[in-house]
Amino acid sequence: MSASLSSIDPSEIIGLSTIEEAVLDSASLPSDEVRKRYLLIGDALYVSAQALRLDEDFDNLLVFAVGVAEEMSEVLLRQAIALSNRRHWQYRPLMLKSDEGNDPNSEVIAKDDQSNAMVDCLLYHLRKDDRYAADANALMASQG
Repeated sequence: MSASLSSIDPSEIIGLSTIEEAVLDSASLPSDEVRKRYLLIGDALYVSAQALRLDEDFDNLLVFAVGVAEEMSEVLLRQAIALSNRRHWQYRPLMLKSDEGNDPNSEVIAKDDQSNAMVDCLLYHLRKDDRYAADANALMASQG
């Protein structure tokens, strides 16, 4: 069984401020710039997941993305605390890689698909916060 992580300090999320800056004001940008921001967010999430040594299981990476959305949004964090008295990754601990790598039972997909899935999940949740809604929608629409 893989080790797990039920707490991440926001400072451990590499590029958290970059992700937030890339999301904000995206609704007012031309579509080619929005697409660049989408890719930048995906790269930042992927690099952070790798630095934390997260197992690359598809569901595990989505749990990470939801947790990042909670760190960015006080609205989402308040909702999580109100529903369960804990952050998302406290009731869905993140699986870590072992010394051998991903768990043999992990559903691992291609790097670009991992990045896109994390971005889509992050944006889906950020749409629930008025501060991010229009920008998250613009970023999601940039995918066609």
